[in-house]
Amino acid sequence: MKKNKIMDELILPLEAQKEYLDGTWKKRYRFIVLALVCSYVIGNYFCYDYPAALELQIEEEFNVSVSKYGLLYTGYAVPNLFMPVLGGIMFDRIGTRNALLIFTIILCVGQGLFTLGGYNMNFNLMFIGRIVFGVGCEAMYVGQSAIVSDYFINYELPLGMSMISCIPLIGSFVGGALQPVVYNKSGFGPCFLMGFLVCVGCATIVVALYIFDFFIEKKDKEWFEEYKQRKKERGELYE
Repeated sequence: MKKNKIMDELILPLEAQKEYLDGTWKKRYRFIVLALVCSYVIGNYFCYDYPAALELQIEEEFNVSVSKYGLLYTGYAVPNLFMPVLGGIMFDRIGTRNALLIFTIILCVGQGLFTLGGYNMNFNLMFIGRIVFGVGCEAMYVGQSAIVSDYFINYELPLGMSMISCIPLIGSFVGGALQPVVYNKSGFGPCFLMGFLVCVGCATIVVALYIFDFFIEKKDKEWFEEYKQRKKERGELYE
């Protein structure tokens, strides 16, 4: 074990050494961050399957064919032929927090347009909303992976990745159960508005995560300087 520790100190940068990682705020609060990361995409899953939950009703009341109904999924899918890649580049260029906030706003705008289409019985507006929704949605999943891989370095990373894959599916389950019920009572507008409000709620989680991550990053920078100074005093840091 002692030999391994020496090798780590000689080979690994300070940021990846176990002694440093054990003292980081990221390790201490990683499960709180994981809960936030899992929660902020529940709205994505809740709204994604709106067309499936109300397929017959959409086809009948909007007087569209099955193939035209399918455009609601095509509109979502087409931007995501390239958005995960472009989203990844944005996350690298402007930072995870900033990019995540931008894509969350885009997601809410898309669901907002979809909701307006429901209130006005305008299928074309709903279609545009699905395109905008798709632009924001998949890129937010890229943000999930980026945050989890940052907080779970060397610590339960497979667990973190599995949690962000399964927990948000609660949104699909709840959405599939509630959407037909709300539609039967109130129609398309209020039904789609419910999804918009869920997305806005998830956006507040993103804002909370933004602030929390900023605070943790600041604290870890301070801890890194303390750790580096401690190693210098012990004569263990060679520059």
